[in-house]
Amino acid sequence: MRSTNQKNRYLRAATGAVIVIVVLLFVCIVELFVLAMLNAKLQDKEGPSTDTKAALATSTAGPDDTSGPATNPAYLGPTEDYGQDYIDKIIFVGDSTTYHLVSYTVLSGGRDTKQVWVPIFEENGSKLPTLSLDINIAQVQINYPRTGEKMTIPEAAAREKPEYMVITLGINNGVPCLGEDEFKRCYRKLLDALIAASPDTKIMLQSIFPVSSDYSQKTPSITNEKIDRANVWVTDLALEYEKHGVKFLDTNPILKDSTGCLNAAYSNGDGLHLNKIGYEKVLTFIRTHGYPKS
Repeated sequence: MRSTNQKNRYLRAATGAVIVIVVLLFVCIVELFVLAMLNAKLQDKEGPSTDTKAALATSTAGPDDTSGPATNPAYLGPTEDYGQDYIDKIIFVGDSTTYHLVSYTVLSGGRDTKQVWVPIFEENGSKLPTLSLDINIAQVQINYPRTGEKMTIPEAAAREKPEYMVITLGINNGVPCLGEDEFKRCYRKLLDALIAASPDTKIMLQSIFPVSSDYSQKTPSITNEKIDRANVWVTDLALEYEKHGVKFLDTNPILKDSTGCLNAAYSNGDGLHLNKIGYEKVLTFIRTHGYPKS
């Protein structure tokens, strides 16, 4: 009889312990649920995290649509085809990736086009068309295509007063050499001078083009990861200067293959510069992601 009573006491004690454990587990689950709800509400109030914002800055709706986040007024989204007349009104400023618009005769006027403003330097007896992103960028001289005179890019802008300007900078000196602060500081030097020289010019900052995987292996200071990072900085600058009408033109994604590198179909073979098909694709994108009409 005593043994039976003892067993019953053990059974009641075990049952009580189980009930206590179940209650504690239930309380923990309720607390976790409440904490999750509070955290979600807090995130809604604070907005996306820094990592999320960085991802949004480079996000696209698809391979041929880089309208960007709806909250970024500097992004140029899809529009009607503005046509060749629109392209003919644009002055293109940049490094060698811009100069090859001349080489491949994809602009009106072909090799005699007056739309490309790229300094040409002499190096070892050869002509080197390029523009480095450095602190003296606003003082570098070009041969002004209308007259052949030597002048700075801002001086040329003051003379011509172009309706539109597309600037493509960063692959030369910027991506391989500069951190974010210096990159932006140098870029601002040119933007400030151009806006002062021709305040009505509608400026579009074009993203830096991708490079091939082979090019990155040969030149590890220039990789698509670094280019993507620098393009976020260009996006930041466009947003910073949006009050002056500056916009961001994100052509980088349409030139990439499935691995995120420059599509071989658009490369001239060196892994850095585009071929004629690549430039024609870029110009078509510009026509169909036009500057907003007033």
